[in-house]
Amino acid sequence: MKSELTILGCRAGAPSRNVAAPGYLLTHGDQQILIDCGPGVAMGLTANAGHDGLSAIIVSHEHADHCLDLLALAYYRRFPVALPPVPLYGPPRLKRALDLLDEAFDIPTLPTLSRPLAAAFPFTPIVPGQGFAIGELRVDTMRSQHPVETLCLRFPDLGVVYTADGALSDALVHFAGAARLLLSEATYPTPDGHNLLEHGHMTAFQAGTLAREAQAETLILTHLSDYSQAALTYREARRAFGGHTVLASPGLHLSW
Repeated sequence: MKSELTILGCRAGAPSRNVAAPGYLLTHGDQQILIDCGPGVAMGLTANAGHDGLSAIIVSHEHADHCLDLLALAYYRRFPVALPPVPLYGPPRLKRALDLLDEAFDIPTLPTLSRPLAAAFPFTPIVPGQGFAIGELRVDTMRSQHPVETLCLRFPDLGVVYTADGALSDALVHFAGAARLLLSEATYPTPDGHNLLEHGHMTAFQAGTLAREAQAETLILTHLSDYSQAALTYREARRAFGGHTVLASPGLHLSW
């Protein structure tokens, strides 16, 4: 059965220069799973696959660059005609952000837009380390080394691992072991001036190190803080990892 990963957005922090914040569409057969939904992702989802076929959404953590376009997506799915709800999975702390957005942007005079996030995306909290299933697809999780509760994701049936945001660790190497496709954050091209452990991010070289030590087949570099230094990011990752390396960009499709 064919699987495909589509990059909808891949810039850390906020959209810039036509690069949306993080968002990825994983397709396997008739399953379409949106992973993260940062600013700009809702528009990219329309351009690449449409909203209507979504099976589920997974949000790795509550930071705005990974979840803020859930509100735009909820408005789309609730107005002018309410579409069927799509299950949403994420760490328990994500619920706080969802509730705050629903309270701030509730439109009680329009029944379809009253508490739009709760209506559009019924939420199931996933404690880091807990596994769950979307249809027949198994999803494993691990807590990332990041300041807020963050889920690393592994789809063992597909060989796909997503680091989300987080520092390099032995636990992450083990979790990503033998990945067919490793979608790894590479926030900074170099470590200069960055407290990587406290802030919970990786450099490009560390992303390459992760791929090498995990014996991944393909490394996809994402969550770049500065795309003007993308060439340096790629070189640094390749310096650590001799395998197939790809720089994420909106609209990129990988099939297997």
